[in-house]
Amino acid sequence: MDKSIKTNLQRIRNRQVDEQMLFANDEAMEQARLRVNLFTAGVTPEDAARSVLANEHRLNDNRIWFSYDMLVLGSRAEGDKFALHVPDLGIVQAEIERVDKLHGQYRWSGQIVNQPDSQFFITQVFSDQYAIGLISTAQGQYQLEAKSGTGWIANSKLEFRLPPDGLDGLDPEDPKHKH
Repeated sequence: MDKSIKTNLQRIRNRQVDEQMLFANDEAMEQARLRVNLFTAGVTPEDAARSVLANEHRLNDNRIWFSYDMLVLGSRAEGDKFALHVPDLGIVQAEIERVDKLHGQYRWSGQIVNQPDSQFFITQVFSDQYAIGLISTAQGQYQLEAKSGTGWIANSKLEFRLPPDGLDGLDPEDPKHKH
């Protein structure tokens, strides 16, 4: 086994100390490392509608719903790569530059391979089976969110909508905004 792979496996084992054990043994961790796709598109509309993340807007705005595999990142360390399906780019390789852990929250950050000035941040909370992330590329910014194995990815613009009047701000003359 390559020395860098052994080093990364040890880093992953060390992260599990005093934390929730993600893998029952080394074989289970190595099996997770064989999976490279963080998520797989193709969740049925019925399954998407059952997700706690679903609402009428999200179910009808053309975002990509997917099956999310938390162990793909859980089995990776600095220098490792995994695959992301990014709208407007297709499937891309992401390289992990840093892994942070704080109070049961794990955060992986890095860049998209061959995409200058790109970056990603994905935070997972294994105890809640929850993940949230931001992917920034020259083509745009994308958000992802997953809960209990089902999630979505979309251009960030889909999550932020202006009110019907098209104005975004406080009107100091409006009595609702007075103290």
